Amino acid sequence: MGLDTVEFVMAAEKEFGIEIPDEAAERMRTPRMMVDWLGTQFPTLPRAEIELRIRRLMDDELGITEFGWDQEFVRDLGLDC
Repeated sequence: MGLDTVEFVMAAEKEFGIEIPDEAAERMRTPRMMVDWLGTQFPTLPRAEIELRIRRLMDDELGITEFGWDQEFVRDLGLDC
């Protein structure tokens, strides 16, 4: 996992007040995978709220405003390049 991805995971940890285990973070290749994992950790939090917060992090932390939920962080969005 490259520096961009690590920083994004750390921002998500801070945003949600949770520690994301390295094994889980390494499997999160797309924003949807991150949303899905967070949904398992916060089953009462509406999915729309999780998506909104991830979308805001994508913009604030990575400067990415337009993306598809199934785009890969590295291959499609250019993280860690």
